[in-house]
Amino acid sequence: ILYIDVTFLHPDFKFPSKQEIADQFVAFVTEKRKDAQWLSKENMSFEHIYIRFFMYGGEDLLIALCKAFGCKMWVDPRGWKYRHLAHYKPTASLLTLDKSEAFIHIPWNFNQFVNEDRQRRAKHGLPNAMYVAATTMYFCQRSLCNIPLYKGPDGVYRLLYSMHSDYFELKRFVSKLNVRQILPFNEPFVRAQDKFPNFNSIRWVHRHFKDCIEEQQKESKDIFVPS
Repeated sequence: ILYIDVTFLHPDFKFPSKQEIADQFVAFVTEKRKDAQWLSKENMSFEHIYIRFFMYGGEDLLIALCKAFGCKMWVDPRGWKYRHLAHYKPTASLLTLDKSEAFIHIPWNFNQFVNEDRQRRAKHGLPNAMYVAATTMYFCQRSLCNIPLYKGPDGVYRLLYSMHSDYFELKRFVSKLNVRQILPFNEPFVRAQDKFPNFNSIRWVHRHFKDCIEEQQKESKDIFVPS
């Protein structure tokens, strides 16, 4: 029996790799920083980039950005974010407590910071800043999975940066196992228009993994799990 996280078990959900998204965002910032017309139109300042970091799994994006731009990152020293990144070896050397030294800034409360910072900039006639949120659900809820970078009406740039496996990764993973039964330990995200009457998450999971289940399997396969 396999118990599995099926958050994005839907064939519409295919996500680019974390590295692909990081590379695309680096290319976007590199291009726009040199585009005088775009900078003027957006009234954009690239003094800093403000990033929402709210869960484990986003470290690779921060590392990729710091390496690509040869910069440090400032993290609000209150709470778990700073402690985690300071103790995580790949990010420890990238941190600074000097805001002026860092290109990447990670506020404590991202949404509150964005609201207050936008009001401050509007009040004092300052240029806009770039706010970035790495997310998956935002894109899935709006059927935007074919757009890896999207600027919302709130001025925040969303990156399709997933902490979960997509539908096809889940299928490939399960197909490598000799699973006789699959049970979800969470509800899959299924849009309202896709939910048929009497929707049942277990039936949904069995339906999509039907071709991966080996009901007659009697012995375990040898499975290598890299360390």
